[in-house]
Amino acid sequence: MDAEVCVTGIKTIDLLCPIHRNDYKEVWGEKSQLSSLILELAYRHKTYLQGQSIWVGCDSTCIKKRCVFGEIDDVLSLVIINGNDEIQDLERVRKAVERAKKDSVEGSCIWVFFDSGAHLCFEMSQFLSNESDSNCFAVFICVDIAQATFNRQSNVSRSVISLSRNDIDDQKLLAIDPLESTDTRTSFELADRNNMARQIKDLVGRYEGVSEIAATLGECELSEEDRIVMEKATKLIQFMSQSFFINKPFSGAEGEYVGFEETLSGVKRILD
Repeated sequence: MDAEVCVTGIKTIDLLCPIHRNDYKEVWGEKSQLSSLILELAYRHKTYLQGQSIWVGCDSTCIKKRCVFGEIDDVLSLVIINGNDEIQDLERVRKAVERAKKDSVEGSCIWVFFDSGAHLCFEMSQFLSNESDSNCFAVFICVDIAQATFNRQSNVSRSVISLSRNDIDDQKLLAIDPLESTDTRTSFELADRNNMARQIKDLVGRYEGVSEIAATLGECELSEEDRIVMEKATKLIQFMSQSFFINKPFSGAEGEYVGFEETLSGVKRILD
């Protein structure tokens, strides 16, 4: 994996939409899902990467309610803005960034999450990109489902972590959508990962089409090629699924960290 990539231990993210230093990503989902993913990423960022995370928004009620890691300050610094004074709000975020830099371990990264209702996203990303050590930052714009629907229909290329709306019990459990989650960066170092990501998306996309045929006509009507697609995709989906730390109170399962090389080799075995 490229040294400029922050490995989260979440298989779907690390393979399909990895978090880079000096990154700018959109995160799509329902509000409760967004809060859960922010907390999950912040926990993993601090635990495995010794990094600092900041949340910026107008109302912290939801994210505080979703926190299962003890005191929220243990994993995430909250910056409350009111939206009435842009200069004052931006200064609050800058001060939080300065505090995070002082508390950061050398070589670690600072992640800044903007709530879907927060402004200043563009101004703050410009501020961070102008920092002398800008490669130590990653900015996440959390987009609620209504705006995400609009973004899907546009032709703008985006790096996206998309939260699935399927197979979720009342939005309590996190699941990453492998088809909508994507990374726009390309480089020689990421060539193998990008190629595998394309194979995964192609397989999952074909699986959805074949599943519809099977549900309508029955599996006996599937061709041999379609049966192979079904078998491979089922194995892949099972492999890519994993337990999140934020889900433990609802699922009872411990969170799981999976190294990138383990993820890569596991997917290669299935695809080959």
